[in-house]
Amino acid sequence: LEHLELGLVMESLRERNLILRMLPHLVRPLPILLPSYRGDRHRPLVIRTGLKVYQFIGRGLLPDSHWFSPDEALQLAPSLKREGLWGVGLYHDLQVPLPERLVLEIILSAREGGARVENHTRVVDIRWEEGAFTVKLQGSKGSQFQRAKVVANCTGPWLDRVRHLAGLNGTKLYPTKGTHLVIPGRMEWGFYKEKGDRMVFVLPLGRHTLVGTTDTPFAQDPSTVHPAPEELDYLLEAYRRLFPQGSLPQSPLFAYAGVRPLVYQKDKSPSQMSRKDRVFSEGPQGCFLSVGGGKLTTFRAMAGRVVDRVSRILNLKAPCTTDRTPFGGYWEALDPFSLGEQARSLAREYGLEPSQAEHLLSLYGRRALKLMELCREEPFLAQPIHPTSPDMAVQVIHAFQEEGAKDLEDLILRRLYLSITPGRGIQALEKTVELVTRLGIMEREEACEQARAIGRSWEERFLVIRKPRVT
Repeated sequence: LEHLELGLVMESLRERNLILRMLPHLVRPLPILLPSYRGDRHRPLVIRTGLKVYQFIGRGLLPDSHWFSPDEALQLAPSLKREGLWGVGLYHDLQVPLPERLVLEIILSAREGGARVENHTRVVDIRWEEGAFTVKLQGSKGSQFQRAKVVANCTGPWLDRVRHLAGLNGTKLYPTKGTHLVIPGRMEWGFYKEKGDRMVFVLPLGRHTLVGTTDTPFAQDPSTVHPAPEELDYLLEAYRRLFPQGSLPQSPLFAYAGVRPLVYQKDKSPSQMSRKDRVFSEGPQGCFLSVGGGKLTTFRAMAGRVVDRVSRILNLKAPCTTDRTPFGGYWEALDPFSLGEQARSLAREYGLEPSQAEHLLSLYGRRALKLMELCREEPFLAQPIHPTSPDMAVQVIHAFQEEGAKDLEDLILRRLYLSITPGRGIQALEKTVELVTRLGIMEREEACEQARAIGRSWEERFLVIRKPRVT
C-alpha cells in the first residue's frame, strides 16, 4: 500500500477473504497493532489513513480498524515502549499458523481432482525433442521420463536452476533471505514496527511468539539456507526496542530461514522490490513457463494466471473455477470464529477431549472426521505424541498413509504441529521413534538413524540448542 501497488493490495485482500471462506480451518483471525513513535517515518495520520484505505479495500468478515491513544495502547499492551509513543493503530488480518498444511491441502485436493502427484521427486533434465519436452525425474523408484507439450516451472527460489536444466540462460530472480525466530510465551496481539527501511513483526504462533524478518540477498542453493547468529541479534535487538518492559529468555526456542523468489528489478533494494508475481514464456514456441515473485496469500490467483497461459498455448478454453470450487478439506459447517464450540459437539460424538477435536479440525477440516473415526475404533490412537504438542498418534498414521510422508523429518516439519513446538519437535524425537515403530511404519533401527540425523542437522539448520538423546 505504501508503494501505491493498489492492484496487488486489492488482489491480496480479495484472496485473503476467499481463503477465509474456502479454508476456514487453516486460518486464524489475527489482531495486529501498529505503534507510532516520535521520529518514526510513518506518523499517526499516515497510519490512520492507511488503515482506513486498507479496511475499505479489504472489507469482508474481519473487524474494523481502530486508533488508540498512548494511554489506551499501554493498557492493551503494557510491555510496549512508553517513551515517545504517539498512539497505536489496530487492524485485523489472517494468519496461517501452519502454511505446510495449506500446501498439503492444495496437493491433496489436486490429487482428488485427477492430478498425478510425485513426492520426493527431482527434475534432473529437461529437453525439447520432436515438438515436446522430455522431462527426466529422479525419485525413490528410480528414473522416469515424462513427455509434455508445456512445462510450468513453479519452483519458487529454484526457478532459475530449473530454467537452466531446460537450456535457458540468464536469471529472472533476485532471491532474498528471511530469518525468523520463535521465542517462548504467547502474545495476544500481533505487532508491526519500523526498523530502518524494513518492518519488524512480532506475532503469536501457536503457544509461542514469532519475530521476523530479515531481508538480505541470497545467492546460494536454497536448500542450504539457515539462520545466522548475527541475524538473530538483529531481530532480538528490534524486539527489545519495541518491548523494553518485557522479559526475554537468553535464547529462542528455535530459528528458521527461507528464500523469497523476488523478480529482479533494477536499482531497487530487496525491501523495495515488488512482491507481485510474473509469468515468463520462454523456450521453443514459448512453451516453457516460469512464475516468479508472488506470496502465499495470492497462491490461487497466481496458479490461475499460469494455467490460463497454458490453456492459450494449447488452444483450450477452460475458465478458472477455483474461486468457487471447494477444497477437499472444506466443510461449510466450520467457522474459525467458533471452532471450539463445534469441536465440543464432535468430541462428545467420537469420545475425544474437546481440545483434541478442535486440534484435528484446525488442521484437517472435514478430513478430521476420518481421523476421529479411527480414534473411536482404536482409542490408543488418541494418545498425544509428546506433552509439548497437541498432536496425536492417529495423525502419524494419516501422514504416512494418506499424505505421502516419507520419513521422520517429512512427518515433523511438513505434517504436524510439532514443527512449531520447542526445537521444532526435536524434544519429541524419542517418543516419535517409539510410535512409528509400534505402528509398524518403520523398523526401529531405521527410525533411530533418521532421528540421529535430525539431531545432528537441526542444531545448525534451526539453531536448536538442546541435543536429543536417541538410542
